[in-house]
Amino acid sequence: MAQKPIAMEQLKQVLQLHKDGIAIREIARRVGIDRNTARKYLSRLRTEESTSEGDLAEQAYDNDLLEFEAERLRQITVHLANAGKELSKTGVTRQLLWQEYLEQHPDGYSYNRYCYHLQQYLKNRDLLMHLEYEPSDTIMIDFAGKKQHYRDPTTGEQTSCEVFVAILPFSGLIFCLAVASRRTADFIRCINAMLRFYAGVTITILCDNLRTTVIRPDRYEPVFTDLCNQLSDHYGTTFSATRPYSPRDKAMVERAVNIIYNHVYAPLRNREFNSLEALNAAMQEQLILLNNKPYKNTPYSRWYFYEQQERSLLKLLPTETLCTQKNGTAHSSA
Repeated sequence: MAQKPIAMEQLKQVLQLHKDGIAIREIARRVGIDRNTARKYLSRLRTEESTSEGDLAEQAYDNDLLEFEAERLRQITVHLANAGKELSKTGVTRQLLWQEYLEQHPDGYSYNRYCYHLQQYLKNRDLLMHLEYEPSDTIMIDFAGKKQHYRDPTTGEQTSCEVFVAILPFSGLIFCLAVASRRTADFIRCINAMLRFYAGVTITILCDNLRTTVIRPDRYEPVFTDLCNQLSDHYGTTFSATRPYSPRDKAMVERAVNIIYNHVYAPLRNREFNSLEALNAAMQEQLILLNNKPYKNTPYSRWYFYEQQERSLLKLLPTETLCTQKNGTAHSSA
């Protein structure tokens, strides 16, 4: 392990004691450092007449600082690989992780520098999280917790609506659609619009335990509604439900919901819409901007990864669209 460089004051004391003719062993004892350390720094000082801190630092510290910093970077890289996961656990804070880091590495970074390295690690991990998934394997879907609104131009009454959100975890391509409710007809509309947007079908559609999709939640064998079974047959896919009380199963779509809040809801917050169609048109404009925006620290966007690595692997869409009849059952139409 690289050794932490001694302080400038200690270096000056070593040099002065050496000028005064004090032996190495005694210099080490008086300054409070190891004999080999004292010997190492004295061997680096080219001239005893150099008294400015700049000259001393240039002669004594160059290699030590590089080695010490390289070792600290290696230590924090190893530490963050585990700390990034710990941060998602209840009650775990950056302060706590930093304290645990210092217990293992007393010469480690200050709290501010630790938070900087942690932030950089999390930024880079955001992209890697997407690429850990297989392309064309899964679409994750959910409804946003916060609703959108439009105002009836005749009555002036404000109407709230649900927002359906989906994501392809590999590329990160996000879809959203405002609908009147979470009922069967609107859910089918969401699935049809989503798959047209993605121009294909994945092997699995992963959903939360919505009433529209799951009759009985179960960790291992959830029972799906007839609607999901019909959608599966029609599109040649399989519905799967997240396990109860397992938030990591749907972490990507929950993150997508927050991204929609930031990049779709927020830009439209001061605008009013007189119909659901007008609201959706504005949301789609923001969605295009979002999906074409490069990931942090890269020139590549969600749309780039989708087009280059995922779209061609999706299953083809059927020629017919699934619709609902008045009794709530689904049927195909051209």
